[in-house]
Amino acid sequence: MLAGPRGPPPDGTRICPPEALGATLSSVESPRVRLLAGAFAALAGIGCRASVQGDATAQVTADDTDAELEAEVRRERSLAPDEPGNAGTSVELTVEGPLLGARHDLTLVAERAPFSCSCLKLGLGSPTDGAFRWKGTPPAIDAKTQLVVGLSSEGMTCTHPKGSLGASYWGYRQSGNDVVVLVESAVKGRPLTAGAIIPKPFADGQVFAAPAFRREPYGRGPKGETRCKLGNPGPPRSSPPEVPENNPED
Repeated sequence: MLAGPRGPPPDGTRICPPEALGATLSSVESPRVRLLAGAFAALAGIGCRASVQGDATAQVTADDTDAELEAEVRRERSLAPDEPGNAGTSVELTVEGPLLGARHDLTLVAERAPFSCSCLKLGLGSPTDGAFRWKGTPPAIDAKTQLVVGLSSEGMTCTHPKGSLGASYWGYRQSGNDVVVLVESAVKGRPLTAGAIIPKPFADGQVFAAPAFRREPYGRGPKGETRCKLGNPGPPRSSPPEVPENNPED
């Protein structure tokens, strides 16, 4: 850290630009010294700006990881208008419970998963179901309006797409009263997401799994159907969602 003769500030704040060398030489005022002091200050200012810019770049890179992933997902959606995943990733703040959407603290215990679709095992229900494993304390959801879904392709016999690291949650969309969980291939450089909190279907609606894109093998029905039915555990939802829960652009 560069600082003036008084030393670095007590709170660790960076001084930019640092105090000029001439400020420490008040008793020496020759033109040569003033020239050297000015040159030093200019170089120090450039170095400080570069350092601060580097710090800011590192911070932006760390903070914008999720934004970059969301931008990539939206680009994929725009390039595949006919795909079943055209609704996009959904994350909504609700008054009933925690955020709807991906949960990176959740994994599926495949051998306890009650549902099987093409290349995929799934669990659906409450956070405390035996098929779910949490890194910390399970979230407290509103059982009247929310469900937890977990998924994994581990141990499944199927042909994975080239470069795929396994099945990963992509998002969900609503189709009438139904909720469709969309599954994609995890790839290097993007996190594998094994579950989410989704809205509970309204009335007689059901939860389905489906591939996010046509090329994906994950989530089709046992006979190759475009969707795989999971059901709707617990009592039916008595009121429809108050806001659209599948459109992140609203």
